[in-house]
Amino acid sequence: MTVDLSEKLNETPKDSNTSKDEVYDIIKETLPKAGGSYIKYSNIAPFKEGGTRRVFTADWGPGEKKVVIKVDKTPSTPHAKRHVSRGHTTESELKVAARIESPEEHNILALRDYYFSEKLKAMGYSGFITVEDYFPGETLEDTVRTNGPLGKKDFAEIFGDVLIAENYLITHEKLLNRDANPKNILVEKNGRCKAVLTDLTNAGKIAEIQDKISPTYGAKTLVDPLILSKFSGVVSHYNEASEARAIALDMYFAATGQMPFRFDEDSGEAVSLFDNKNLLDDSGKIDHEKYNESARAATKKLPKEMRRYSKMFERGLSINSKKRYQTMEELSRDFEKYSKPTLWEKFKRKLKRNVIIGLTGLTLFGATTGVGINQYIQNKNLEEQVQVEKGTYKVKSEWNSVDPKIENNLIKAKLGISKKGEIDMQYPQRGYLEANPGDSFFGTIGVDEFPRPKGEYSGLLPSIKGKIYIEGYSGKEFNVYPGDYNQDYQYQEFIGEVGYKWVDIDIPKEITPGTHNMIVELYAPLNPWNDYSSEGKKVNFEDPNKVINRFSVPLVIGKPSSKVSVKRLSFGKLGGPDYFGVNRIDSTLETINSKITYKVSIPEMDTSWTFNPKENSNQAGLYLHLPDYYKGDKIDRGTYTLQVTAKDSAGDIINTGFFPIGYKQISEKCGYWDYALPDSSWSDNLVEYRKAIYGDSTGLKGIQQDLARERQKKIDRQEYQATQDSLYKNRGY
Repeated sequence: MTVDLSEKLNETPKDSNTSKDEVYDIIKETLPKAGGSYIKYSNIAPFKEGGTRRVFTADWGPGEKKVVIKVDKTPSTPHAKRHVSRGHTTESELKVAARIESPEEHNILALRDYYFSEKLKAMGYSGFITVEDYFPGETLEDTVRTNGPLGKKDFAEIFGDVLIAENYLITHEKLLNRDANPKNILVEKNGRCKAVLTDLTNAGKIAEIQDKISPTYGAKTLVDPLILSKFSGVVSHYNEASEARAIALDMYFAATGQMPFRFDEDSGEAVSLFDNKNLLDDSGKIDHEKYNESARAATKKLPKEMRRYSKMFERGLSINSKKRYQTMEELSRDFEKYSKPTLWEKFKRKLKRNVIIGLTGLTLFGATTGVGINQYIQNKNLEEQVQVEKGTYKVKSEWNSVDPKIENNLIKAKLGISKKGEIDMQYPQRGYLEANPGDSFFGTIGVDEFPRPKGEYSGLLPSIKGKIYIEGYSGKEFNVYPGDYNQDYQYQEFIGEVGYKWVDIDIPKEITPGTHNMIVELYAPLNPWNDYSSEGKKVNFEDPNKVINRFSVPLVIGKPSSKVSVKRLSFGKLGGPDYFGVNRIDSTLETINSKITYKVSIPEMDTSWTFNPKENSNQAGLYLHLPDYYKGDKIDRGTYTLQVTAKDSAGDIINTGFFPIGYKQISEKCGYWDYALPDSSWSDNLVEYRKAIYGDSTGLKGIQQDLARERQKKIDRQEYQATQDSLYKNRGY
């Protein structure tokens, strides 16, 4: 006799631990034991239970390969009962899983087989039994509950895999998962972390999802409140923005060990899980102000190493329709951006010839972001990457004031640095380097072209000059050939490395304890650049012979009393304040020693200021009062140096930093300070500036005298020209 489903939904679920387990017996009876002369399914045993299904394990075939068996169970909660009543059962997952092509290649657990039991059907279930490959790991939820929040490397690897799966389901299968919660993400760590999606019971075709008062969704901690009319007041449906929010919440759980919100339409509860704060207004609808306040508080609770993702989480947790992620592609782009992937994964897969000499077994880079996300993300608006002017590429370089670093619109560069003889990479994984005088470091510089519109400049670009140095010390020059954006990193017999360059640098033995900066710079060639294009297009650099890419890596020597460094340098421009900020590079949560004295100067102009951080502050800053042309200060065009030094209470120098700056005059009595693009000679002057910091001002005085002579020559030329103009005017010309 067939039992009506509505009756079944009101039953109390059977305890699977009782001596009589009818479903278990039916599974053993239904699955074939014989497959020719071999046993097909053996050692069937209960494994786990979810809200709507039970899971068993078994050995399959002659090789006794472990598999997972899934079957319906009686739901016990209103939420689970609603799902089953809508047909989200093992049968619905079977219909979805059976149509997915190459699931293993896209990090989705593969369907191996399925069976049907009339006895299960008679008990009120769908009657279907599915068999999947066994994944040798545990759920993301169990991983985090047992081991704590993920580190940034595991985080990037796991969600790189998850985003590959999600983008594949959306773009290729036209499906929304609708239940990608931490229980349905399986994780295995065997060197590199691997993650797969399981349980597609709630998955639905995008084109068939309809507006409902209570749409289908997964866990209550992942639900998008904007699709629940109980909280939003609007009848809606689960959409791609809801899916992106769910993945962002999974990420937040993995990063912190806690979900930030819970929305339960059955109980009418909507709370922040940090403080149990009610997020509803008096009418029972979501209070956006309360929610936003809780979302901001949640972002601030990110661990230090995960704060690189803060902006991603701000969008991911948002319920502002204009701010939140609308597509999985948008979330994937930001994830890729903030994960800052290293080069080693590409080298390891693609490099055809090993040119490392004397570095056997050296592994510079651990895998970070999930390799392959970009295969699902199409490059859009490529024209924005370049500026085209009369058949010529106009290349422009600009400063990013936060890091700070220099970037351009022709080539992109990446950098990884490790101490020689060590496997683990210090940068960019940790964000700074630690060393002692005399240590040696090994770095890899990756240089790729940005993708460009079809028909414009193409072909192998000439080599780019570069330099690696520690500020205040002489460095090493090198050349690198940029690689095409759609080609592998390679080694060519007559050229050498294309797309990358290996460089090394020794820490000077005379360097003092404290925080210094290791710099890597690439320089624009002189115009006109040779024509390497089959279309006859050329490349024109707006600032030839000056820096087009620059990395600044904090370098801690020895054991200084404090590890502090300049993190931000901002220029107000046209009336706003000029500002620089200091923080502790080893911990943004720890306070800066208030007894540190900072001296900021422009050595070329013999101008300086001093200040002390505030007590118990984890960051400190100073509003600079730079020379002002309008106030009568003598300022010439050209590159100056903003020099920063810090001394502890004992008078020892514990930090030095140098920044190229320039004065931009926009009218006779108006101008502003800003970053400048230096050439390779600027770093040479830093050698003399460093010596002056430690008491030897001979070189600095020489530079100042040379600048004074150049300034006087300029004044003389201007006065001579003014005299000539006056004579011509008096003679009636």
